[in-house]
Amino acid sequence: NNVRGECGDGSITTRSSPVSVLGAHAFSQIVVVATSPTTIGLKTNGQVWAWVHNVTGYCCDNSVTNRSSPVSVVGAHSFIKIVAGIQHILALKADGSVWGWGQQSEGQLGTNLATLYHSSVPADKSSPIQVVGSHSFIDIWASLTVSCGLKINGEIWSWGGSLS
Repeated sequence: NNVRGECGDGSITTRSSPVSVLGAHAFSQIVVVATSPTTIGLKTNGQVWAWVHNVTGYCCDNSVTNRSSPVSVVGAHSFIKIVAGIQHILALKADGSVWGWGQQSEGQLGTNLATLYHSSVPADKSSPIQVVGSHSFIDIWASLTVSCGLKINGEIWSWGGSLS
């Protein structure tokens, strides 16, 4: 119903037929954060753009302001793949490094920090933060609050998940 600008056309007008997302974008991949109407798009040049619900920094523009049209993820990043969990986004670079943003309540961003919802210490990240360690992954996945990376030797590494 486009109440928050889910269509990405700069409006909050209900749409019953497809409309184009604002801007001259050529996306190679699109993901949606499961618990919010946030859309993340990976452009063919490696840039990531996002729009809509930004309460915990899903749009990754160093703000928590909702966006009804695409905004660029901060930093001079070039990604090759993006994935979304229930509360977070991960992005893979060609060098094998993984970066994340959004909620980190259960360690799903892989930064060696997990802060439960009731804590006074904020864990949400509204700009990309690199997964700790000198890991080099060839593929990534995210599901619910769990993140995984596949290494070239076939090993799967995972982080996040329930702390309760």
